[in-house]
Amino acid sequence: MSCLFNSLARFVTDITGESLRKNICDYLATNPKLMSDDTDIATIIFAETGLAADTYIGLMRNPSTFGGAIEIRAFSKIYNLNVFVKSVPNNKKIEFIENSEYGWCVLEWTGNHYEACHNI
Repeated sequence: MSCLFNSLARFVTDITGESLRKNICDYLATNPKLMSDDTDIATIIFAETGLAADTYIGLMRNPSTFGGAIEIRAFSKIYNLNVFVKSVPNNKKIEFIENSEYGWCVLEWTGNHYEACHNI
């Protein structure tokens, strides 16, 4: 199981990383819009990965496939939570803001591992 899904699951009551992965993949497969500018998910996935959306989502359903920005954005939309990622390797701070009224999840990214945190 990917550390991203396990880390994000800590911010949602009564869900496992495995169930969260399924929910995110199901969302990506059935919701054509992911960004506020109405760019469709197929365009985003192709731009990020060079893959067709259905191929990418099929790969993402595999428990050993690592998740990233696309899955964080989908998580934010599904669970009405903003996500703040502290990137350790380059000291960047990345915000996935769905709605300024929503609560925040904080993750730390080491370059190859996500970990849930509690402070920004």
